[in-house]
Amino acid sequence: MSAATLTLLSLPIFASFASFGVRSRRGFAEALGVIVGTIELVLALFIAFSQLSGASSDPRAFILFDPLGSLFLVIICVLGFSGLIYSSSYLAREVADGAIGPTRVRQYYALFHAFMFSMFLAAGSNNMILLWIAIEATTLASAFLISFFDRPASIEAAWKYIVINSVALLLGLFGVFLMAAAIDRAGMPLSFDPSVLGGLGGMLPAALIQMAFVFILIGYATKAGFAPMHTWLPDAHSQAPVPVSAMLSGALLNIAFLGILRFKGVADATLGGDFAATALLVFGILSVSIAAIFILIQRQYKRLLAYSSIEHMGLIAIGMGLGGAAAVAALLHALYHSLAKSMLFLASGNIAHRYHSLEIADVRGLLKSMRITGPIFFIGLLAVMGLPPFGTFMTKFAILAALFEQHLALGIAAVIALALAVAGFMRHASQIFFGDADGKEPERGDLARSAPLILLGLSLVILGTWVPEPLVALVRAAAL
Repeated sequence: MSAATLTLLSLPIFASFASFGVRSRRGFAEALGVIVGTIELVLALFIAFSQLSGASSDPRAFILFDPLGSLFLVIICVLGFSGLIYSSSYLAREVADGAIGPTRVRQYYALFHAFMFSMFLAAGSNNMILLWIAIEATTLASAFLISFFDRPASIEAAWKYIVINSVALLLGLFGVFLMAAAIDRAGMPLSFDPSVLGGLGGMLPAALIQMAFVFILIGYATKAGFAPMHTWLPDAHSQAPVPVSAMLSGALLNIAFLGILRFKGVADATLGGDFAATALLVFGILSVSIAAIFILIQRQYKRLLAYSSIEHMGLIAIGMGLGGAAAVAALLHALYHSLAKSMLFLASGNIAHRYHSLEIADVRGLLKSMRITGPIFFIGLLAVMGLPPFGTFMTKFAILAALFEQHLALGIAAVIALALAVAGFMRHASQIFFGDADGKEPERGDLARSAPLILLGLSLVILGTWVPEPLVALVRAAAL
C-alpha cells in the first residue's frame, strides 16, 4: 500500500474521532472538515492520475486503486469537499432554527467522515469479501446521517433504508460466498485485478457463477437504486441533511454500481460478456422507465431529484451493458451526473431554508427571489435533463446511439422514457422558476453556501465543453 493510499484511508478515521471527541465549539469540527476534505481531494487526484504514469502495484493486494476505482474516488472526494464546505453554513442555520443542538454538529461531522472512509475503502477494495464489508459499512454510516434530524419521517426513512439494503446485501453476500468458494477451489486469489481474472476462463463452473452473479446483482442493484428495488431511495434522499443527500446520490450510488462492475468482470471472464450485459440492460431500461413516470407526477423537489438519480443510474447501466464507446460515455455520464446532482441537492437546501417547504407548489419565482441559487438550480436541471451544451447531452446521445445500433426496440423504449422525464422536468421547472416572487428580500451571498454551488456549476459547464486529456485517459482505462 502506497503512502498516499494509507494517508487517504487514515485521514477520515482521524477526523471522525477528532470531531466527536473534542468537546469544544463546533467551529473546530467545521474547520477540520474543510482541511481534511481538501487534503483528501489532493490525494485522490494524485492517486488517480498516478495510474496514467504506469505506477507498479501488487495485483493481489487487498487495497488497490485501479483506474475504475480511482475515477470513483475522485468523484467522492470532489463531492465530499463541496459538502464539507456547505455543511458549515447549513448546520449553523439548523442550530439557529432549533432543529439540532451544538453537540449534534460534532456527531454529524464524525458520521460524515466515517461515511467517507467506508466509500474510500469500497473504491479501493481488491478483494471480494472486503468489498462487501466496505459497502455494508456505507449502509451503517449513512443510516445514522439519514435519521440525523430525529424526525418521524427521517427515522422511518433510515429504517427502511437499513432493512431493504441489509436484506439485499445479505443476498449479495450469499452470491459472493458462492463465487469466492468456486474461485478458491480453483486455486486463484479473490482479486478483481484483470491479470488475475484473465486466468479464470474455463476454470469455474458456469452454472454456479451464473447463480452467484444473479444474487450479487440483486444485492448491489438494490443499493445502487435500480428499479424495482429502488423504494428506499426517494425517502432516504429526501429526509437526509442536504449535504448527505448530495453524497448519497452523487457518490454512494456510484460505489454500489462499482460493486456490480467488479463482479461483472468475474462473470465476463467465466461466462463471456452477454450474460451480465443483458442483466444490466434489463435493469437499466426498467429503471429509466419507472423513474420517468414518477418524475412526471412528483410533488416534492428533493424527491424529484431522487427519482432523477434512478433514471441516470439506469442510463449508466445501459451504457456499461453495451460496452465499448458506450461504456466510456457511461463513466463520463456518472461523473457529470454526480456533479449536477450534488449541486442540485445543495441548492435545494438553500431553497428549503428560504421557502420553508419541500413542495414544488410552494416555490415560485425562484430566478427572481434567489439570484444566486435560482440560476444555479436552473443550470443543474438543464444538465440532468441532458440538454446541450452540457456533457450529459453528449454522453446520453452516445449511449442511445449504441443502444439503437444493437437493440432497436430497447432504444425506442428508452427514448420514450427519457422524453417523459424531460417533459416532467419542464413541467416542474415552469412552476418553480417563473411567476411572481414571494416578495421577500432577494437572496444575499453567503460564501460557505454559495462557493460549493459555484464550484460544481463551473466544473459542470467546463467539462461539458472541454474534457482534459488526463481525465479522458483515466475514463478510457476505467472502461476497459
